Amino acid sequence: MSVYKNIKWCNTVACFVILLAILVFIPGITARTRSSDLEYFKLVQPPGIRGEHLLYITFDHEIYKFSEPDYSDVRIFDSHGNDIPRIVQEFDYKTGRVPAGVNISEDVQGRQTIIDIEMNREPVTSFTFDTPSVDFERSVRVMIPGIDEYEVLAASDIYHRSNEDGLDSLMSVSFDEQRSMIFRITIDNEEQPPLEIGSIQYSGPVHRLIYQGLEGESYQLFWGSSVVGPPSYSVSDIENLVSSGEPMRRARVGRGFANPQYAPGQHSDVEQDTGSSLLPAALFLVIILVLVFVFLKSGRHKDTK
Repeated sequence: MSVYKNIKWCNTVACFVILLAILVFIPGITARTRSSDLEYFKLVQPPGIRGEHLLYITFDHEIYKFSEPDYSDVRIFDSHGNDIPRIVQEFDYKTGRVPAGVNISEDVQGRQTIIDIEMNREPVTSFTFDTPSVDFERSVRVMIPGIDEYEVLAASDIYHRSNEDGLDSLMSVSFDEQRSMIFRITIDNEEQPPLEIGSIQYSGPVHRLIYQGLEGESYQLFWGSSVVGPPSYSVSDIENLVSSGEPMRRARVGRGFANPQYAPGQHSDVEQDTGSSLLPAALFLVIILVLVFVFLKSGRHKDTK
């Protein structure tokens, strides 16, 4: 084989390796989440707008119940299937809200009132007790299920005292924001009779998703996955608009549906982008070694010419 043919062969191998590197790395860099990666969706009903306008969607119990703790899986898609930039923002705080379910029982031996509360994973920061009982003081604990047993979030006293100066009462227990399907509250009665619990209410923040809506475009809201990871796009433009006080209009959503295109167990585009870095590193090392070998071989043929 002539020196010219050897050099040409080496250049061909080098080009092939470089092309392989492009095919391997570029898809991982440019990938985005697909709607089929997410388990639930809602149809979005945007208001009538002209041009572009900031729109927001208020979270409800369906979104809270099946979304990730950081809301990274809550995404907005346009009619072309594009995962478009959005931000999630806490914008309100609600008090006096009613849980999905409350069950009250008495532990006679333990001298405790046990209150099991069912939620839809809405964010909660306090529980408030309503009781017709008067002149009492009780120790209260708020807990959520842990790995082996319940984990205590907060311990406090609730009380109602009547004296010459009037009434003094504290009927709520506060804690750091939590999203759980189940809360348990225990009231230590000791030697006192159990309190008559009229109702339990909770308080917590409300969140919304904000995106840039386009006149005449239709959108769908998707959520429900623990593997898609955070969005890969820049949201600085939306953040700047929101921080500057740009007017926003509310886009409404209907009931949630199971996504018929959901493909559980399949690797999403984002998983390729955010997965283990060992495979890309190994491929990169192999590519470098091949290129070094090719150019060294090419150099030797030049020296023996």
